[in-house]
Amino acid sequence: MKITVETVVKAPLEDVWRAYTSPADITQWNAASDDWHTTKATVDLRKGGAFSSRMEAKDGSMGFVFAGIYTEIVEHERIAYAFGDRNAEVDFVPAANGIVVRVTFDSEPSHSIEQQRDGWQAILDNFAKHVQAKQGRSGKTVVDASSERDFVATRQFKAPARVVFEAWTNPELFRQWWVPKSCGLSLLSCAMDIRTGGQYRLEFRHPSSEQPMAVFGRYMEVTPSARLVWTNDEGGGAVTTLTFDERDGGTTVVMRDHYPSRAARDDAIASGSTSGIAEQFEQLETLLAGLSASHARP
Repeated sequence: MKITVETVVKAPLEDVWRAYTSPADITQWNAASDDWHTTKATVDLRKGGAFSSRMEAKDGSMGFVFAGIYTEIVEHERIAYAFGDRNAEVDFVPAANGIVVRVTFDSEPSHSIEQQRDGWQAILDNFAKHVQAKQGRSGKTVVDASSERDFVATRQFKAPARVVFEAWTNPELFRQWWVPKSCGLSLLSCAMDIRTGGQYRLEFRHPSSEQPMAVFGRYMEVTPSARLVWTNDEGGGAVTTLTFDERDGGTTVVMRDHYPSRAARDDAIASGSTSGIAEQFEQLETLLAGLSASHARP
């Protein structure tokens, strides 16, 4: 028996498609209830490509992997896939009030039709809320992982480049916004020697870990109010390039992580390490509003 669920997402088709197929987004919406979450997702978006999502109870009591193979990909229109001996199709249909996302899937015998419909509908409703929340933010963080080895985040900030650059390079300011509040991490220390050849080291603690964790590297290029380039030496080997482009009193920030291989980039996305960038930039926007006001005072 086939079961169909659907929702309407009030967002551009390109954004809806990206959120449905991006591992960084999937880890944020793919759950049927608040006590579950997706801890890791992988996507090889092509016919014959594989996908997987590791879904776990937040208390760690249970978990499973939902995985399958794509059988059809029509960009911005349709995704079909097989999972086990079952199949599903996802259609993206433009409508007057948004994008209709319709999922049709084969039922299974161990749960009632109502339970299956309710579970898949809850996940789809979470997806719609996630996409619309991203659309509703005062500024929009655009994430792009379409190139072979890069992960790129872009956002327009309502502040001059010198103020935005200061928020990235002043340790006292940096520590106020860098850690996403939702992740449960606390920043223990922040050492930054902002000069070409200088080093940085950030140490964090999470309640679930007895030992602190650290990220560290060195600055390869420092051009005040214009450009920062640094290494990420704790793992993955990515090089981050940050540019600041000021126009009409605002600043467009482009953060590009360049990985040594596509596999390394995909592993970083799947681990969730890139998923907090939108929240980080929201926190930076809030900090900049106060800094811009103070800089404007005589």
